[in-house]
Amino acid sequence: MLVGLGAMLILSLIGCNGPVSGDSEGHPAETTTGMSPTDVQPRDDLADEHAVEWIRSEQPSDREIRVHFLMGNPKCYGARAQVRETPNAIEITLIEGRLPDAPENCALVAAEASMLITLDMPVASRRITQP
Repeated sequence: MLVGLGAMLILSLIGCNGPVSGDSEGHPAETTTGMSPTDVQPRDDLADEHAVEWIRSEQPSDREIRVHFLMGNPKCYGARAQVRETPNAIEITLIEGRLPDAPENCALVAAEASMLITLDMPVASRRITQP
């Protein structure tokens, strides 16, 4: 039952945010300018880290990618990205973990979030993927 609810939540979140144009399979990213209200700042002080899948990506500029994903309660969890750039691809791994000052008990929620990632080289025709 939880899997079905999770899938419905993901589909409803995607539907509310317009077309999915960049995804985990390397399809082209959408170009969108401006800051997103769901952008989270990367953290390097997280505990109990684990990889999470991102839902879609967009390209605000030639050296930036914004990935959208679901994360736990933002009062309890943070995220960071690991990026590997090659001449043909950009591989983005999102890592979620517990904040060091998080309350002991956190409400179980799935919050839509995004992260803006700055690249070393322009995206150009490179595929955007996740492991």
